[in-house]
Amino acid sequence: MNKFSIVILAIIFSFNLSAQEILNEDFSTWLPEGWTVIDGPGSSSYSHWFHRDNQFATVYVTSDNQDEWLISPEFDLPTVGELRLSVDMMGSFYRMVTMDWGDLYVYASNDNGNNWDIIWKEDDQGMVEGSAVDWPYGNNVWFYPSISLNDYAGQSIQVAFRYVSPDGDADWWNLDNVIVTSLDENDVVLEQFEFPEYGILNDAFSFEGTFKNIGVGDVTSFEAIYSVNGVESAPYLVENLNIAYNTTYSFTHNIPYTFTSPEIYDLSLKISKVNGIGDSAPENNILFRDISIATETVSRKPLFEVFTSSTCAPCASTNENIDQVLANNTGNYSLVKYQVYWPGQGDPYYIAADSIRVGYYNVESVPNFYSNGIKGNGSSFNQSSFNAATDEGAFVNMEMIYGFNGTNVNVELNITPTISILDASVHIAIVEKTTYNNVGSNGETEFHNVLMKMLPGPEGNQLSLETGTQVSITESANLRDTFIEEFDDLQVVAWVQDNETHYVLQSESSDLTTGVESAVDKNLRIYPNPSDNFLFINSTSVGIVKIHDINGKLIKELNLNNGCTTIDISDLQKGVYFLQKITNNYSVESFKLIKK
Repeated sequence: MNKFSIVILAIIFSFNLSAQEILNEDFSTWLPEGWTVIDGPGSSSYSHWFHRDNQFATVYVTSDNQDEWLISPEFDLPTVGELRLSVDMMGSFYRMVTMDWGDLYVYASNDNGNNWDIIWKEDDQGMVEGSAVDWPYGNNVWFYPSISLNDYAGQSIQVAFRYVSPDGDADWWNLDNVIVTSLDENDVVLEQFEFPEYGILNDAFSFEGTFKNIGVGDVTSFEAIYSVNGVESAPYLVENLNIAYNTTYSFTHNIPYTFTSPEIYDLSLKISKVNGIGDSAPENNILFRDISIATETVSRKPLFEVFTSSTCAPCASTNENIDQVLANNTGNYSLVKYQVYWPGQGDPYYIAADSIRVGYYNVESVPNFYSNGIKGNGSSFNQSSFNAATDEGAFVNMEMIYGFNGTNVNVELNITPTISILDASVHIAIVEKTTYNNVGSNGETEFHNVLMKMLPGPEGNQLSLETGTQVSITESANLRDTFIEEFDDLQVVAWVQDNETHYVLQSESSDLTTGVESAVDKNLRIYPNPSDNFLFINSTSVGIVKIHDINGKLIKELNLNNGCTTIDISDLQKGVYFLQKITNNYSVESFKLIKK
């Protein structure tokens, strides 16, 4: 495939540092140093301010009396400058304003908390709009008030957030990123630099960004510059603007860039001037990232990963939906299902490798669905979703050859990338296509493509990929100590993944055929002359010769003579096959056959 058909991964890099910060609390720890809480009379721990997802402060619906205070440490404000308190909030306009089931107050105190002034209230339209927030501000979506502290210039103050809900019906309220700043005249922060992670040689790409005005004055003009491997573009000047305080503006540089070499490029985007002069805080005006340029994309076999459990009620319907879609696309995909140890007792077929993959993706609940390494929605997965995943161009050519005898499996992967990736991993998984003995409590009676083992382990092989340089990996394992129910119902799944983005660069899968000795160990490659459409097998015993394709399907079977047996291979396409010689004295030999 020459055309870049992948849905390009666009990573948005953000920068939140403001000029002359006086207080900055992101609630990465709990309770933050110097902060205090005053708990109301509610009986539930969720009635009070608590640390949600280790990321922000929250109070919750508990159906009891709530009067909850979260109070900052004391801080000093300068005597000059535009003083602002900005905070990320999430709450329900319907419950808090329309139904008036609760209130959220923001206070300031200059006497160590003996007296508190209301500086913002969630149902005061004038205060809300005065903080640059639209009215109404929506239900359970983040919004970002910016509250003036100019009345307290030159004083030592505290701020507090008070949540009141007498009947506990006001819904949750979330707080994050409490920042107090002294604003300059011309100051913007470059918040986003959106650019694809991967590209194709000789394609043109645009540099896109979003900045926020955090200065006192309106932004009427700005200049933007990007750089590629340290070489800067010409400035992009935008004039006749009117960007008010706390307002964002998105732009696209007017000069696209064409990458002419397959390599990894260092990129930057910056705002070089605001209103014709340099920004007062240039350190927050630039963002950095990189892009890997491929020579081409190749046809893809998509990989779908499902985190599930037989004790998870919604997992049953989600698995049924996913399996139905995949049943209509037999052989055209790779699939691994990780049975986790929750909820309750969890799935009986949970293994430690499942937890490693849970940590890799930071999975917090089940069911959880990933398509080519990107989080999706298993319950809404359909044929269009499958087609889209298949149409994403891949960046790796992969040849997988296996040998399987008894409970021993050997897998050889030959990987040729069309792109350079600094931090990649190669994973090999053995899955059982259908299991029955891990029934739990959710009504499922059979389970598909359940992970049994990863080779050499769940972390895979870590490596760097270089465009055009082949990498060969061979792994072996004994599957005796696993949950496998039927050894003739197994499949090997392999994939290459970019660890920085988690994007899967390519996958391959094949049914494991029992009774075939390791072609990897024998490693006898027979190269027929391209003009010769026959193979000649010499044997001192009679028996049979079988030829399987790479997926284990039997292509042909012939009687083996005591002497020379001629095998017609004129009907075989170019590719890799398994040749199995079975004699009447129970001797089995297996070879890898490559027809060129």
